[in-house]
Amino acid sequence: WKVYPNPSHDILYLNSVAKVETLKVCSINGKHYEVNIEKIDDQLFQLEVHNLPIGMYFITIGNETRRWVKH
Repeated sequence: WKVYPNPSHDILYLNSVAKVETLKVCSINGKHYEVNIEKIDDQLFQLEVHNLPIGMYFITIGNETRRWVKH
């Protein structure tokens, strides 16, 4: 799976061919955040991240993690 654009500001897209059952967003400092997720289609999701502080984050789905930057 992948997230884009990276870096981003308001909206982050997640494209995954595998089923997304749980998604965790965590700052580099270890703080967990809730984000609104809208399913666009079977493989594409839109995450609203405008309320998150500027910084580096980790998005975890299952046992895989990706780094993402909010500017």
